[in-house]
Amino acid sequence: MLESDADRRDMLLAVGGQVDIRVADKPLSIALFTMDPLDLPFEGLRISSTQPFLACLMSEAKRLGLKSGDQVQIPEEAEHYVANITNEAGLAVIELRSDP
Repeated sequence: MLESDADRRDMLLAVGGQVDIRVADKPLSIALFTMDPLDLPFEGLRISSTQPFLACLMSEAKRLGLKSGDQVQIPEEAEHYVANITNEAGLAVIELRSDP
């Protein structure tokens, strides 16, 4: 079970999280970005999506004040913007859109 931010951070690293993603020009310490349909089980947590999304620590998303409309900067990717943020067991699942 993912009980701490350290557990969540380790999970994001284990599934290919990146350290070079920024939202609203603020760096995320670790985030998972995917454009592919996702159905990811990990210790009782299941993340499913067919839209591009980011997953990062919810505590970090709150600390940085991330909100809908913020620009997402991902190296070698087109521009994305935050569409919606939901809290999934301490992970912020951030749905992305292509328009501001």
